[in-house]
Amino acid sequence: MVLHRCGWRVVYLGADTPVADLGRTIEEIGPDTVVLAAVDAQRFRQAMPDLGTLSRAVPLRLAGAGATREVADAIGATILAGDPVTEAQRLVPPNRTSGWSP
Repeated sequence: MVLHRCGWRVVYLGADTPVADLGRTIEEIGPDTVVLAAVDAQRFRQAMPDLGTLSRAVPLRLAGAGATREVADAIGATILAGDPVTEAQRLVPPNRTSGWSP
C-alpha cells in the first residue's frame, strides 16, 4: 500500500507464489522492479537459482526478516532493510525524480 501511495503501480501476487509464475508475470507485465518479502531466509535460499535468473531480468529487491546480505549478493538483488514505509519512500517510481512527499 505504501508503494502505491508513493506513485508505484503495484501488482500483488500473494504469498507462496511459485517462482515460475512470478517469471511469467514479469514477462507479461514488464515491471520496473520486483519486491519479494520473507520472514525466513530459507525461503530465499531455496529459490536462489531461480531468483538469480529473475534478478537478471528485472531489478529485484528483497525485504523482510529473511532478506540477508548473503542471499542478496549471491543473486544480484538489493536488500530493503529498513521499515516498509521508509524503504517505500526511498524507491523512486520511474515517472518521478524524487521520493514521496506528503
